[in-house]
Parts: sequence; structure tokens; C-alpha cells
Amino acid sequence: MYGNAFADRPGHQVRLALPAESAYAGVARHFGADLLDRWGLVPDLRDSAVLIMGELVANATEHGRSRMSIGLELAERTLRIRVADFGGPRSGRGRHARSAGSFGRGLHIVRTLSQRLRVRRSRNSWRVEAVLRVEKTASASRTT
Repeated sequence: MYGNAFADRPGHQVRLALPAESAYAGVARHFGADLLDRWGLVPDLRDSAVLIMGELVANATEHGRSRMSIGLELAERTLRIRVADFGGPRSGRGRHARSAGSFGRGLHIVRTLSQRLRVRRSRNSWRVEAVLRVEKTASASRTT
């Protein structure tokens, strides 16, 4: 395994910690897609969630610190996707300084697909949370 994953089945929560390097972006996307399939999300919602997660992970790998965490939480009517960068600063990697208003198309896509988007900056990290509305799961849609 490439990172640390902590899963709590009853609450449908998971957090994955990985190096904030582009080589791990695919690992994060595949992990999230597989997990959301197991949680029974309908394909359209799953695809939107994977796209959102991919955009947030790409931002963390391009602009963030040395590590990142990806959190997914499925509640009764919401799916929360959280990505944060943390750890030591990266040296020699062309890291770009950024401000809360300087994001490109990636966050525009995230904002369009999500019900709510929150971006928070602390002294040593960025934390982004996207919230999606869950109308039904794949198992519920098969029975209706």
C-alpha cells in the first residue's frame, strides 16, 4: 500500500494519506472510485466525486506541501470530499505561491459540481472541502 488508510465502515468514512506527488494522484483517484463503488453511489454521482477528488488532488500535488490527505465521508444525504496538504515545504520543485482567489479552472469545475465548496488556509496547509448532495444510492435506485 502506498499510504495510510483509515476506514470506519459504520460511518462510511475514510482518510488516505499520501506523498503530495503527481505519481500518487492516480492512486488516490482509483482508491476513491473503488470505495465509492463499494458504498453504492449511483454512477453519475460517483463520476462527479472522482472528478472533484482528482482536481483537488492535482492542486495539492502541484501547489501543496510534502504530504496530502484525502478524506471521504458519506452521510445520509451528503458526500464530503476533503483534501489537505501538510508536512514540510517542498524544495526544488517549482512550487507556486497561491492565494485563495488564484485558483484556475480546476476549482471552477469543483464549484460547479458540488453543492458547497470551502477553502481554508492555515499557516502550513490548505484544506479544501467539497460537499455533494446524495439523492440515492445505486442499490436504492435498483429497487425503485
